Amino acid sequence: MSDNHAPVSGLRVLDVPRLQVLGEETGLGVRGVAALYLDQMDDQLGDLRTAIQALSAVSVAQMAHKCAGSSLLAGMERLSCLLHDLEHSPDEQLRDAGGCLASVEREFAAVRTELAALVAVSRDGPEA
Repeated sequence: MSDNHAPVSGLRVLDVPRLQVLGEETGLGVRGVAALYLDQMDDQLGDLRTAIQALSAVSVAQMAHKCAGSSLLAGMERLSCLLHDLEHSPDEQLRDAGGCLASVEREFAAVRTELAALVAVSRDGPEA
């Protein structure tokens, strides 16, 4: 597990159309989906950190899978890809998972920034 994540280079931080469709389908709107996603991911990433610290390969794979699925559903393409890499990393590389987790956390910060900007724009107009 290195900090070189070439698969994410062509992906977007945030797939806005996907997020808008999810907001419409759920009736939560973009703001509601963004708030729910951020709240859930804060908890899930905390659980992922705990699993990595415990060197529990099974728990790391389960939490990375859960986080990747949530991220993909909500349109966080690059974050989902990083989490997918972590989910499918060999067990012997678990001791190096901290570097991958750092990449995940940097990407999650980028997601948080883009969601905040999107929500701020949607406050100026009709609910997106």
